[in-house]
Amino acid sequence: MNTIQTRVRFISVALQKNNVKLSELTNGKNSGWMYTLNGHHSELGVAEQYLSNNDHIVFHYTDDYTKEEGSDKWQEADKPTVSQDITSTVKDGEASSTITSSAIDKLIESATKNEATSIKLHVVGAENADKISLELPKASLAEIADKTDADLNVVTPAGNVSLDRKTMKAVATAGEGTTIKIVLEKKKATDEQKALLGEDAAITEVTILSGDKQIKRFGENKLKLSLPIPEKLKGKKPGQLYMSDEGKLSKIEGKVVTVDTKSYYQFETNHLSAFVVAEESVIDAAIKAQGEKKQTKRRQNALRKVFKILP
Repeated sequence: MNTIQTRVRFISVALQKNNVKLSELTNGKNSGWMYTLNGHHSELGVAEQYLSNNDHIVFHYTDDYTKEEGSDKWQEADKPTVSQDITSTVKDGEASSTITSSAIDKLIESATKNEATSIKLHVVGAENADKISLELPKASLAEIADKTDADLNVVTPAGNVSLDRKTMKAVATAGEGTTIKIVLEKKKATDEQKALLGEDAAITEVTILSGDKQIKRFGENKLKLSLPIPEKLKGKKPGQLYMSDEGKLSKIEGKVVTVDTKSYYQFETNHLSAFVVAEESVIDAAIKAQGEKKQTKRRQNALRKVFKILP
C-alpha cells in the first residue's frame, strides 16, 4: 500500500449552532473534542498521528472522555510515577551508571504507597556518550515485579527501555550474575548500510547482560523500546526494523510518540538486537531488495544443481 506522508496537525474546533460553542470543558471537566482513526480512538494526539491512504478520521465531541472506548489506557497514563535521577560516569565515550538495592527499596516503598504504575530511572550526564549502561541488582529487579504494580522505565539520551512485571521476572530468572545491566549503544553505519538504509538512518544496539550471559529473549514476554527519531527525518514518515546477527532485516510495527518535545519511535519486542530508525519508504525498499537478492541466490543454487555447476 502506498502511503501519504502526511501528519494530522492540531485543529482547534468549536462548533457553533444557535450561538452555542462546543470547546474543551464546555460541558464539564471531562468534556472536549476527540477523534477516531478507522473506527478506534488513537493513543496519539493529533499532532503525532500520521495518515495512510484510505484512513478514515472522525472528529467528535464528548461530555466525558472516561466513558469512551480506550479510555482505560488514557486514565492509566494519569497515575503517579516515582522516579530517580542516576548520574553516570563517562569515559572514552561510554556512560556507566549504577543504582543500589537500598535506593531501589525506597522507590519500591514509594511506589507501593502511592499506587504508582511506573518506576522511572533517569540516566543523566550521558548526553555525549555513544554507549550508555545502567546496572542494578538482579534481586531488586525481581522485587519490583513482586512488590509493586509498576513497570520499570529506564530513560537515557540514547533511548528508553520499559519492562513490565512479567518481563522483569523473566529477565531476573534468566540472569546468571548478581546484577542486571541494560545497555544502549549508538552504532555507526557502514558504507553498505548507508547505501541500503539511507544517510539519515540511526542504528541502536540494545542488550541486557547478567554475569557472562547476554539475555536476548524473555520467552513470550516483551519489553517496550522508544528510540529517538533523528532530526534529519523530521517531516518524513519514520519506520523501524531490526538486524539479526546474520544481517537479516525485518520490519517492526510501532508508533511515533512525543516525550518532552522529543520524537521517538516506540515498539514492543520479545528479543534484543540492533534496531534501525529510518524513513519507512527506505526500509520497505531495503527489505524488498533483500528478498530479491535471496531469491536470486536461490535461483542460482537451483541452476547449479540442474547443470551440476560447482560454486
